[in-house]
Amino acid sequence: MRPSALAAALALGLGLLGMTGCSAVDGSQSVEEACLVLSDGMADIQGGLAEAQDSLSEDGDLTGAAEVMSRMEGELDELAPEITNAEVTAALSDFRAGVRAFATALGATDDVEDLVANDEFAQVAESIQSATTQFAELCS
Repeated sequence: MRPSALAAALALGLGLLGMTGCSAVDGSQSVEEACLVLSDGMADIQGGLAEAQDSLSEDGDLTGAAEVMSRMEGELDELAPEITNAEVTAALSDFRAGVRAFATALGATDDVEDLVANDEFAQVAESIQSATTQFAELCS
């Protein structure tokens, strides 16, 4: 996997931004309602994903990308309580775990080549892709 593939892995989450639905937050939240809440929250996070991707693709800045991913992790943690639908919550939990692992992996190395050659990193990228696919299936 080349450094550009690392940047591409960050882009996996961008597909979350096109989700639609209706809004409400309570114990009987529908999938559509949860998807709208998630979509609104992800709009704030989109800039962070783009910033992390730019840090990696333009200058290989792992530290900057790790900081952005950590900030994104916090934003997802703040968003999570607003999602009460079980199906969407499960997908969001998987996505949050992937982002957390991604941020940790970025912070644990200073060499892009070492990171992308790591099998564990490939699994993290796959988990983010899988969660993104779940969101697409639920929220399209």
